[in-house]
Amino acid sequence: MKTVLIALIAASAAVLPAIAPVGPEVGGAEDLASAPLLGAGSSTDKMPGDSVRYYKLPTPAEGERQAVTAQLLIDPMIEPSSTGYVNFEANLVRADGNNCDFGGSTTVDRSGMYRFALASLDTGVYNPDRFTGCYSGGNHEVFLKVARSGAWQADNEIPLQLNLVTEPAVDATTLSGSTPEKLPPANVDLDQPAAPATGGSSFLAAAELAGTSVSSDQLLPLETKYYKVHLSEGQRLNYRVTMGDSRDASATELVAQEFSPTLGSGISSQPRSELKREDVGASITRSTDTAVSRDLFDASGTSRELRNPGYYYIALTGSANNPRGLNPMKYEIAVQVTGEASGNGAWEPQLASDAAAQGAGKDSWLPSSAQLGALLGGAAVALAGFAALWILRRKSA
Repeated sequence: MKTVLIALIAASAAVLPAIAPVGPEVGGAEDLASAPLLGAGSSTDKMPGDSVRYYKLPTPAEGERQAVTAQLLIDPMIEPSSTGYVNFEANLVRADGNNCDFGGSTTVDRSGMYRFALASLDTGVYNPDRFTGCYSGGNHEVFLKVARSGAWQADNEIPLQLNLVTEPAVDATTLSGSTPEKLPPANVDLDQPAAPATGGSSFLAAAELAGTSVSSDQLLPLETKYYKVHLSEGQRLNYRVTMGDSRDASATELVAQEFSPTLGSGISSQPRSELKREDVGASITRSTDTAVSRDLFDASGTSRELRNPGYYYIALTGSANNPRGLNPMKYEIAVQVTGEASGNGAWEPQLASDAAAQGAGKDSWLPSSAQLGALLGGAAVALAGFAALWILRRKSA
């Protein structure tokens, strides 16, 4: 019995691999005066319950802007019976403590794991003579402020992933002067056999999909799979998700959404789309609002998120409320990039080095979710493994 239990725990541990934060750890301060300097690229911290942390941004050169992202990496396996929430908020503030951007806030519980505890923030262009954005009116100091509250996992520290990207100054004389208009979603008409794929377990470990491809994968309850597709200037992301025979899936619906190279959301006409497990053979199609264009560098609203070429991210979540068992939700994802690529050699955001990203949240030698069904052989046994993992984590907490 002990051997069987160990095998079940090992298999279950591979189901929802812990998301490993990437980058050096930086200890955020509880006040502005003590805030550490946030380095370029990816870094990490840990946030206890009901806490506030501050980080100082480096001062950019004139004409540059800074994109900052902060994400709490919430493990849904901790306190799985809780009906509480994690509240997360992030803002950019000046030295006087006043906000200088719109900020971002999210409330997450186990039934809504598709609502990522993620904020994508933008300082605006650094121009001391202008009175807009965070760097304005002679202001040279900007800080990232993050706050966590809520009853769920209040006694546990949650990893915080931070990313800082400095965008070079844009020479307006090199732009076309024509801002692209928003377009309706495009049809994805690919009709070819699907190749097996395994989505990554975080943005920094996203699996790359070709610009014309059809792939098959599956989700377990509360799991999110991440994919990335490269777009050059002039190209637009279009993709289709089709529900497989998933009437016995433990997740109740699949939630699809997409993000920019700096993890900004709202780049499609609808924030997200859903497919229920009973919708066998049904599809949803999503597209970015426009093609990628540097002419959007000073656009208002979320259109600005489509200003940069680079990797665009697709996130698919197996949403569930008190899931029973670990039966997978099967689906196909078809990607069709349209538009003529231009701007070869243009600057692109990089959230982390390739070496760092390779180890971010990757599965270990343990079985993948695609192999789990064959290994465990039934929902009842899978549920026992799920419970065993929960007991193990509770003892080690």
